[in-house]
Amino acid sequence: MEVQGSGGSVAFDGQNVTLKFKGLTKSTIGFEENIVPLVSIEGVTYKAPSFFANGYMCLRVVMPDGSFSDAVSNTGSAANHPYCMVVPKKTREQFEQLVDDICDALPTTPVPASVDMRTMTKSARQEEKVQASEQRLREMRQQESERREASAIDTELMPPNFTNRGHSIAKFKADDGTKFEIYQNAVESGHEIHWLKDVHATVEDGSAVQDRITATRIMLVGLFALAWKKKRGGEKWLTISGPDFIWIAEVGRKQIPEAMRFANAVNNAALKANLK
Repeated sequence: MEVQGSGGSVAFDGQNVTLKFKGLTKSTIGFEENIVPLVSIEGVTYKAPSFFANGYMCLRVVMPDGSFSDAVSNTGSAANHPYCMVVPKKTREQFEQLVDDICDALPTTPVPASVDMRTMTKSARQEEKVQASEQRLREMRQQESERREASAIDTELMPPNFTNRGHSIAKFKADDGTKFEIYQNAVESGHEIHWLKDVHATVEDGSAVQDRITATRIMLVGLFALAWKKKRGGEKWLTISGPDFIWIAEVGRKQIPEAMRFANAVNNAALKANLK
């Protein structure tokens, strides 16, 4: 027995219930035919069409995992379900007879179907693709995060260079020709460059510098220390010091204001670097 529904037909041969889809229903569901073994059907849900609206019939099928196919509550849901068919008014009586025939032949203990056709619908496949795409995206993000974490190196362990020192903030050329330049993350003099963290700059006279700098650091200063005793007074010294270096340069009287501004720029930049 085969009965025409809206969007397809339903046939029962005593062994299988075959739902055939056509037109928009076929396009929406994504396949043309669903053959359901009678031994996997637990029941049939039927809603008769009214004067104003179509009805529907749905097979309650035991899924491979032991669950049941979804119960629908309206004609719209039935129209997109692989185990349902919309029932028009003109074939109402035939569908009611078909439902009775199926129900009379139902097994006492249904067995799970081999395939859950809900997973084969167009919407399910699209959802699967979306989920697979999202999963790949999550995996790619995780891999990128792991790559960055694995390749991340503490910048303090890397020498400052053109790409990581930041933009230039201020420059100063001392009276003795020594050049200094301060960047966002580093300070440079000649061919030597150091990170700004824990760097401090001062402008003071030679005796004050000697009193403040330890003997070990005097060795880092080199010949500048010997020059202090030869100055006649009035000049200042720009000192820029960090954990592993000391730079000292002579500052003439006219340069003192400029040197002090530069020292302030160094200290401000170093303060920001310490907060990072």
